[in-house]
Amino acid sequence: AGALQGRMVLRDPRYRGAVDKPVTFGANGAWNDDLVLPEGPLGAYSMSITFPKSAKDEEDDDESSGHYSFRIDDYRPNTFEVKIDAAKADIQPDRMRVPLMANYYMGKALSQAKVTWSAYRTEEFTLPEQFLDYHFGDAPRWAGYGRDRGSNRGEEDSPGWDAYGDAILNEDGTALLEMPVPTPDRAAMPQTIRVEAEVTDVNEQTIVSSTELKVPGADFILGLKGPDNFGTAGKDLSVEIIAITPDGKPHAGEADVDVRIERQSYSTIKIATAGGGSTTKDQVVLQEEYHQPAHLKPAAAGQAPSATVTFKPARGGAYFVTAESVD
Repeated sequence: AGALQGRMVLRDPRYRGAVDKPVTFGANGAWNDDLVLPEGPLGAYSMSITFPKSAKDEEDDDESSGHYSFRIDDYRPNTFEVKIDAAKADIQPDRMRVPLMANYYMGKALSQAKVTWSAYRTEEFTLPEQFLDYHFGDAPRWAGYGRDRGSNRGEEDSPGWDAYGDAILNEDGTALLEMPVPTPDRAAMPQTIRVEAEVTDVNEQTIVSSTELKVPGADFILGLKGPDNFGTAGKDLSVEIIAITPDGKPHAGEADVDVRIERQSYSTIKIATAGGGSTTKDQVVLQEEYHQPAHLKPAAAGQAPSATVTFKPARGGAYFVTAESVD
């Protein structure tokens, strides 16, 4: 194949033409050139190369083209650093205070600078590897426990949590980011909070820092492990209950647990609608099939306290096991 002629257009961040010139691709399909950019704004530039249509492509509305984008920035090295010290966070029952410090790299504290911060819950709990076969916390949403069939997310679900605010650095370059403690998790699980802060100095340079901290839950959390697959109506099935600390270690001591097993079904009801019409709704029905206390204790020294509950379902269906305790 011979040389191929095309047109190259480079546009600046305001979409104004910065370079507009013909280009020639050699027989090997390559083009190489040096571009001298005119004075222009900083930001994202876009380049396009288009080729004329051949005679056989006249009926095709699409042009043959290629696109590329890049940025032009005036890099300035950071003159100061910002640190959020999660290890020294002061977490009280209703408030928590997270210390922040900003210093110039030359050693001087950054004072009287504005701090803008935000915090949010990541909704994440990593199971310890040795307990991956157990379920901790509430029933997963896909299971639909206690919800009408086809219902959307309701008020009974754990709401998200976030907080944000502003602060001014003290003369020594420090600030306390004060925020409310997130609503306790219903299953008393620990919560991970991500805190992000940006500091802007007198030279209008902005540095961002972030960290994560743990808001503790209960002294211990409960895990459940049921049959590997399905149970069978009329035959015993076992559910094991264990107690561990939020960091994955066996709970020290014993624990009394209240165990409840419910069978979930649905009842179809008719609902009147506007205009004299009607529709139906599958309303959830929870029937308690088992309710007994259990006592968790270690089977051997160093093991997590546990107990096994045996239950014989009378009929098929979806069953949910709830274990509750007080630390």
